[in-house]
Parts: sequence; structure tokens; C-alpha cells
Amino acid sequence: LITKDNHMLVWNVMSRRLEKDHGEIYSDSTADLRCIRVTKDNKWAFIGTDDGHLLQWNIQEAKLEKDHGAIHNEMVRCMCICNDSKWLFTGGEDATLKMWNVEEGKLEHDFGTIHKEPIRCIAVDNANEKVYTGSQDRTIKVACVPKKRMFHDMGQVYGKWVKCMAIDYSDQF
Repeated sequence: LITKDNHMLVWNVMSRRLEKDHGEIYSDSTADLRCIRVTKDNKWAFIGTDDGHLLQWNIQEAKLEKDHGAIHNEMVRCMCICNDSKWLFTGGEDATLKMWNVEEGKLEHDFGTIHKEPIRCIAVDNANEKVYTGSQDRTIKVACVPKKRMFHDMGQVYGKWVKCMAIDYSDQF
């Protein structure tokens, strides 16, 4: 869990107890921590901030491994990790999509500005081949992961913002 005062907490959902409070993990800034994603092997937690930074937390050693700096011009609004934990995708208030190599902790590809307004959500298909972005501009875009390029613009799918999305296990819905 990430709290309003930028504390990182480990909460045991089975026992419903606080296991550990790592304290304030981003005290060098007045920015809030915005979103968090954990790799399947529980090795890394990636945290996006209001000032556009990407933090890489080493879970086993309970320490901040790296502040990747301001990776977006504005806040990191959302993130998604592929099912195989190879890629991390970040979506920004600046309407850009970025692809990160999780193991190397480096930027793999910048898709650039792909929406007219902020990216609100990201989902990856189960084959780790397509990444979907939903935006405040009411559209959904699709990028091809292996080719590192935009694949399809699904256009406006509904008359309101796309706030969150999930892909079922058949990749059909």
C-alpha cells in the first residue's frame, strides 16, 4: 500500500494485518506517490509519482534501488506489468506511453504522445503482445509490443473518459 504521506506499507490480506511500514520512501519531493505495480516474482515494486518520476523499490532488500528521474513531463498516471514481468508500461498525464525493461531497469521504447489527453489506464493482453491504453480523450489505443509501434486506434468507444480496463483470460473481452 502507498499512503497519502508517501509511506509504503506491506499489508497481509489473509491475516488483515500490517506486516511492515517502510516509512516515507519519497521524501525528497513534495509530490505524492500515485501508482504502484509489483512484479510476479515479488522482486520489484515500481512506483509512479505526481512529479513524473519512476521509483524502483527492491522488495527483498526493502530499499529504494533507483529513482529513474522524471520519465514523464507530468504525473505518472498509471502503470501495467506484462504477465511475464518482462515489460513495464507507464502512462502519463502528458498523454505519453513508455515501455521499460524490468530486469535491466531501463527505458526500452518511448511511444511518444499517443492520446490528446492524459492516459488513465493501461492493460496488456495475456500473450504480452498488445498493450491497450485508455484516455481522458475517450479513446482506446493499441500498441504492438514485439514491434514497438502503435498498432490500432479503436477510436471513441463511449461518450465518457476511459478510467480503467482489464482484459479477460481469453483476450476476447
